Amino acid sequence: MKEHFIVLEDVTRRYRQGETEQTVLENCSMSFAEGRCHMLLGRSGSGKSTLLNMIGGIDAPDSGRILVADREVSAMAEQELTLYRRRDIGTIFQFFHLIPTLTVVENVVLPLELDGSAGADARRRAGELLERVELAHKRDAMPETLSGGEQQRVAIVRALAHDPLVILADEPTGNLDGRTGEQVLRLLLELTREAGKTLIMATHSHDALPWADHVYEVRDRGLQPIDLEELLRHERALQERARELQAEATSR
Repeated sequence: MKEHFIVLEDVTRRYRQGETEQTVLENCSMSFAEGRCHMLLGRSGSGKSTLLNMIGGIDAPDSGRILVADREVSAMAEQELTLYRRRDIGTIFQFFHLIPTLTVVENVVLPLELDGSAGADARRRAGELLERVELAHKRDAMPETLSGGEQQRVAIVRALAHDPLVILADEPTGNLDGRTGEQVLRLLLELTREAGKTLIMATHSHDALPWADHVYEVRDRGLQPIDLEELLRHERALQERARELQAEATSR
């Protein structure tokens, strides 16, 4: 396992809105260890999705370098980026993004087909993964017939089907209720750990923190590591205080 598997070196990203230029990240440097679960916290617009998009080769920094497994993603030509996104990155979105005209198994097999791996082996792997998430019986169903939690489980399987190096998850439980979101999150972390994948997940939810190996906050145009144990102690203290206040209000 490489300690510096994903590396950001002095990364800056700006966006122009009309006459205004907005700097989302500025001279941001950080490294992410291989095979670990890394969680990004931060308010909306802080740059979490921008960071994921640059690691995933969808967006490019204005300056600085991004390296994944010793390959400089930020210097890749478009054709190389296409292959990188297709082979090395698995992405899970908040709104599932399943293709509505394809069945469940066809959605899962799609990344393999795009990489030229279509056929019996691809469908066998898809079937094994669907069985792992207890959706083998829905393999021929259309996405619109599935619940939100089921659709996200399919999206997780699709992200893992082509055995990528990195899984990027952008608010993967943001469109689910609390209980379903917790079940999906637990499943995502179990599957990525079993496969030895590097997971970087952007989230608003602090409920996911106990499963993280490393936590960072995207703020002030940068990325700051957070002491996970201290953060969890703070969360527990807040929860305990909330229970005390509720008990006081009930006793009045």
